[in-house]
Amino acid sequence: MTISRRLVRNLLIALGAVVGLLAAVAVAVVVVLKTTDFNKYKGAIEQEVKQITGRDLNIAGQFEVIVGLNPSLAVDNVSFSNAAWGTKPDMVVAKRFEIQIELLPLLHGAIRSSPTPRSCSRPTRKAAATGSSRL
Repeated sequence: MTISRRLVRNLLIALGAVVGLLAAVAVAVVVVLKTTDFNKYKGAIEQEVKQITGRDLNIAGQFEVIVGLNPSLAVDNVSFSNAAWGTKPDMVVAKRFEIQIELLPLLHGAIRSSPTPRSCSRPTRKAAATGSSRL
């Protein structure tokens, strides 16, 4: 039994259309991410952290979207204040902080991220031992 050339041609056209649609959606997502000004959320993020923890989060840098297989949101010069009984004013001072979004769980409706503080002046013991931290 042979498959007609017309059927093969139609299947290839349909496959090409699906691939083209997926590429267009990917480009649209990149454009939206690159044109969104995440800096307008800095105040809200700082307030929410203060409300939840009772400590000050200071985001001094500008947010940057890093597009790739594992997209990230990065910001420079972030500090998180220490508890009142602490010996230093800041618990963590990070020159750069990135949150990497995992794409596969996102396709199933779950949001998973892995925060990555870089160049911390006061990382926790766990962060110093493993190279990562959950702030």
